[in-house]
Amino acid sequence: MSPSLWLHWILIQMWIGECWRLYGVTGQSVRLPCFYHVARASDVSVMCWGRGSCPNSKCNSEIIRTDGMRVVSSKSVRYQLTGHLDMGDVSLTIRNVKEGDRGVYCCRIEVPGWFNDIKRNLE
Repeated sequence: MSPSLWLHWILIQMWIGECWRLYGVTGQSVRLPCFYHVARASDVSVMCWGRGSCPNSKCNSEIIRTDGMRVVSSKSVRYQLTGHLDMGDVSLTIRNVKEGDRGVYCCRIEVPGWFNDIKRNLE
């Protein structure tokens, strides 16, 4: 593969990210995993969960957001972050799953700098 083609492929992978498929049961809780590395307190980052694929910045149809240490907004009490935020566990728990919860979710951890954010698409 030529160097320019290789670079183009890498950039495409950075933009589209990967999509993990999960399954839940109506009426039960489902946990959508999302983690990042925290070596010291200054590594804790602002993050959000949204509906739909991860855009270039922020979250589309944001459902929950943190300031890094605690949840600062949530669209519903059904959406909860029950992990240790200070240790990088920002997995989303959806309680009492409904048919309308089906679809793609974006976990975005904001990292300072251009195009450094960590993005995970889950379906």
